[in-house]
Amino acid sequence: MPPVRLALLLVIASLSASGQNTKLGAGIKIGHGLTVAQGSATPIATVLFTATLSSNANSSQGTAPTRKQLGNAGTGCSGGVIQPTGVPIGQLYATSAIATAAIAAGCTNQGSVSSTVSGTGTTAFNNGFNAGGTDSPVTVTNTDGGGTNDPFCTADAYSTPTVINGLTTPGCTINSGGTFAESTAIGHGNSDVLFPTGWNSSAGVDAADHWFRQIYFRINNLANLWNWEVDTNYTASDGSYFGWGKHWNRSIAAFQYCPQNCTGWVTERWTNVATGAVVTSYPFVVSHIYGLQMFYSRDAGCTYSSLSKCYWYDFVRIWDVTAGTAPVLYSVLDNATGTRAGGIPINHTTWTKPFPHTQVQIDMTAANASTSVDVDSDIVMAYHF
Repeated sequence: MPPVRLALLLVIASLSASGQNTKLGAGIKIGHGLTVAQGSATPIATVLFTATLSSNANSSQGTAPTRKQLGNAGTGCSGGVIQPTGVPIGQLYATSAIATAAIAAGCTNQGSVSSTVSGTGTTAFNNGFNAGGTDSPVTVTNTDGGGTNDPFCTADAYSTPTVINGLTTPGCTINSGGTFAESTAIGHGNSDVLFPTGWNSSAGVDAADHWFRQIYFRINNLANLWNWEVDTNYTASDGSYFGWGKHWNRSIAAFQYCPQNCTGWVTERWTNVATGAVVTSYPFVVSHIYGLQMFYSRDAGCTYSSLSKCYWYDFVRIWDVTAGTAPVLYSVLDNATGTRAGGIPINHTTWTKPFPHTQVQIDMTAANASTSVDVDSDIVMAYHF
């Protein structure tokens, strides 16, 4: 990572919109009572949880990852009806074993999704219960913990940890490479596949008022991709679910945000912290490696009972590793309203908790096509001031 101008000059509008204090002068007050000297490179955050999505290693709390791959497929047969009902099941069964049993039970004779899966905690392909799209993928790939993609990060001129917003960002994690891929059938291109990873944690993570995500990635077959999604989520001990949904939409070459249960994806407006320049699109180049860091926060007392937005999309830091461009730090606003991008937690008291979990997702609309994304050093951190 570069010796960026770490001015930490948040766009004042983004702070005042939430009622947080701002102060100009020798320091910038950035919320939660924190004041950081302008240009300070002093780490002051207390890290409560760290894990690497694409690694087979345990989290900082000693818990192993649990991984899934979810999409549209049949998972059984009941009374001659393919299960589950009420959600898209595509045109294939989730596994060959499920197909054999379902056909024997009197359901439609059809094929199954072919999965290539490796890594700690992985499970077989399953129905995602409205994961997105309507069709089944023909093939799915989810491999984790390899060293092939290590150079994405280790060969990056800007991979040195840097202090941003009081947090020392991580460098490279060796053997944390992964590949996520799907292909579609002729006439069946509307397929989304989710790849979530989670870790059990202690209630102490509830004290985190900030979250951070770093990922290196390379999109292959860019023309066949519809969306590339990178979500960061946490189910707190009281069941409050914080879902920082974010994806890159190829049709408009822009990042969009969607808190869990939002009514629609909204384009993000980025403001260059150093220059004030505003951008609303970020085109990718096929097969280029990119570094992406995402900074999130939540207000004190933010729960599913809150009446207004209380968890936020604060910053992104992004750079083209292949082109050798320096990282740029941007503050994030809702492009439609010009206010802070954020949401209200939802009630998931019946879900596993406390539970940090991250997700990557590939959405396709191209039939008889394939695409894949290679990743490295996909790290999530929870911290507080």
